[in-house]
Amino acid sequence: MAGFQQVAAVAVGGSIGALARYATTSVALKLGLNDPRWATLCVNVIGCVAIGWLLEGILGDRPPQDPTKLMLVTGLLGSLTTFSTFGYETWSWLSTGKLIAAGCWILANVVLGLVGVWIGTLIGGTVPGTGTPA
Repeated sequence: MAGFQQVAAVAVGGSIGALARYATTSVALKLGLNDPRWATLCVNVIGCVAIGWLLEGILGDRPPQDPTKLMLVTGLLGSLTTFSTFGYETWSWLSTGKLIAAGCWILANVVLGLVGVWIGTLIGGTVPGTGTPA
């Protein structure tokens, strides 16, 4: 079970990540990028760069329960974008030559994610992308 220090680290990082996500969307809108998908792309790319730098650079040798690692990776990047974790996990397979595993991981995440959204819209009773009743 995680101690208070680990839980607090994730909470602080998560708060910062959520605010960073909101700020990115706000800046994108002010720059005239009126489709929020551009902000999503920005945070996904930023998160992927950050997780690679953090886990392969300054935090890679720390244990998983290290409060700094939990705050920055699990909290901040987890709140900013979970795509960074997906990118890092996929890269770990690609960089070790496990191309089939990486391909299956990509396919599973994309297809199952889209199926999940579809199921959610059915449960919600709306037409995907419109918010209007089905």
